[in-house]
Amino acid sequence: MKFAMSVIGPSLISVLGFLSLLLCLGCSTADPGQPRSLPPSILGELSSRSSPPDVLGFQVDRTGQIIVRGPRTGYSPASNSVSLPFSLDRGWPAVEARLNGIIDALVVVDTGAAVTSLAGRTAASARVRTINTNHFPAQLVRGVGGTERTVIGLIDRLSLGGLDVTNLAVNVRLEETPGSGKGFGRGPRIGNLLGLSPVLAGSSFVTVDYPQKMITFSPQGEFPSPVARAGMRAPLQVPFELSREGLQILLGFPNGRRAPFVVDTGFSGELLMSTATTQIVGAGDAVREGRQGAVRGIGGEMMQIGFTMEWVEVGGRRFGYVKASTGTEHDLLGSGWLRQFRVTFDFRRRIMWLE
Repeated sequence: MKFAMSVIGPSLISVLGFLSLLLCLGCSTADPGQPRSLPPSILGELSSRSSPPDVLGFQVDRTGQIIVRGPRTGYSPASNSVSLPFSLDRGWPAVEARLNGIIDALVVVDTGAAVTSLAGRTAASARVRTINTNHFPAQLVRGVGGTERTVIGLIDRLSLGGLDVTNLAVNVRLEETPGSGKGFGRGPRIGNLLGLSPVLAGSSFVTVDYPQKMITFSPQGEFPSPVARAGMRAPLQVPFELSREGLQILLGFPNGRRAPFVVDTGFSGELLMSTATTQIVGAGDAVREGRQGAVRGIGGEMMQIGFTMEWVEVGGRRFGYVKASTGTEHDLLGSGWLRQFRVTFDFRRRIMWLE
């Protein structure tokens, strides 16, 4: 899921510049498919555990742009690498995490999200502490479907199998989106996202083994370069860049053009293209023959057109008949396509390995 950043500890994030976050002025709605405010009881629970930023270890610099410095995130792995199973029944990898030692919650391992975010109901149940909005106001973050209000919070301890992550800054969502029933498929039912920074990109490597439904986190270990096995194709090495857009790779298309796409494990489809990119890669005829439907994500639902690309080139190899959709400003390669591989994000070498 494409989800903007608001804070990373201990890095500096410009809330107004880098994230284009805005103060929310009455963005709640009761219409199906659009965000609506959480019940007052949940908002009250979150408010009861709010504090000034310095009490939680945050610093807010209001000189020029608003910048938030979060407390340093800690990692306590049981070994050099920690593996745990994930479910894929909703189209993306979701692991069970223990939050503050209080509750277990499903969390989507989402390379398309810049930071970790929690549904407000989950944060309230886990007694997550938040920054008081009198000191730092609620912000709007942008998702695939639009925008939602969030506040900055702090998970004291998030446990993933044998890996404990402490002092994890998160976005706590103050709104939720009911489904309208008009979508291409099942909408997301998991509102908790484990994002790129600092947990994923802070690791040496992360492997999402889709066929075996296992995920491995390695905060310090070196990823051994995979080799070709008998009767199988050689693993693909796909260079990636980490930018403010996310983890990006280049894809090739039949008209000879190439375009950058964010690798988004939190997107359950295969390929999502902006209207501008469909024009660049010559997909106009395919789009005109496609069908329309709704896609649900952070910020609500929006209408998209589904179509098929004859082939797409990834890492120098062509893959035929890739299902795609358009209608947003995002360009994403999702779990719907990645699920045929054992995917390793080698952050030290900036290589995505596809086995």
